[in-house]
Amino acid sequence: MEENNVKEELLKDKIFSCFSNSLNEPNRQQTFLGQLSDLIYRWCKGFLNFNVNDMGLEIFNIVKRILKEDSNANIPKTRDDFIKYLLIALKTGKTEYKRNYESKNKDNVVRMQESYLGRKLSEDEKDNVLTIWFEHEVAEGPNIDLLINSNIAIIYEAVKTALEKKQDRSRDCYRALFTLHCIENKHTEGLFSILDQDIITSFQKDDKKPMQYEIWQKYHPNALKSSSEVQASKNLNDFLRDLEKYLKEKNPEIFH
Repeated sequence: MEENNVKEELLKDKIFSCFSNSLNEPNRQQTFLGQLSDLIYRWCKGFLNFNVNDMGLEIFNIVKRILKEDSNANIPKTRDDFIKYLLIALKTGKTEYKRNYESKNKDNVVRMQESYLGRKLSEDEKDNVLTIWFEHEVAEGPNIDLLINSNIAIIYEAVKTALEKKQDRSRDCYRALFTLHCIENKHTEGLFSILDQDIITSFQKDDKKPMQYEIWQKYHPNALKSSSEVQASKNLNDFLRDLEKYLKEKNPEIFH
C-alpha cells in the first residue's frame, strides 16, 4: 500500500511538471496535450479506478480546458492545489459521464424488463424498475465526493452529525458503508476517527476491503445476497444525501 502511494505521488509530480512546462512554452500546446493526457489517463486508471476506456473523451476535454490559454489563468499554480483542482475536475467529468450513461441506458432497462415480461410496463412499473436500477448502479454522492478532500473539517462534522441522527441499531451499518465508500474514492484522510476501525485496519494491513453486500449481511444476517446488494447501495445513497442536505443547510457557500 505504501509503495502504491509513493508511485501515485511520483505520477502526480510528473503531471504537475508537465502542466508547469506547458505554461512556459505556449507554442507547444499540442505536444503537452498528448503528454498530459497520457499521464492523467495513467493516474485515472491506476489510482482513481476510473474506466478510462469509456471516459476517454471526458478526460481529454478536461485536459484541453486546462491547457487553454484563456482559461488557465485561474488554475492553481502550486503542486498540491493544482492536483486538488484536477481531481475535482475529473470527478465532475465522471459525474457527467455517469449522468449521460444513465440517460442512454434507462430506456434499455425498461425495454429489457418489458421483453422479459412480454408486455408493456405501466408508468408506475417503469418508475419502480428505474428506481431499483439507479440504486444498484449509482452508489456515489457526487457533490460530497467533489468537496470531501478540500473541506475535511466541514465533512467530518457533517458525517459525525449524520451518524448521530441514525438509530443505534443501524448506525454501525451506515458507518461501515460510508467507510467503504471513502476507501474506494480515496477519501479517508482526516476522517479516520469516525470511520469503521475494523475495515480501516484490515485495509491498511492487507489491502482487503469487504463488498457492499457483505457489510449489509453482517448487520442483517438473514438477507440474501441479491437483496443485500440493492439495500446496501440504497442506504449508502440515503446517507450521502443526508450529508449533502446537512452541508447545504449549514455551509451553503461551499457549493458555489
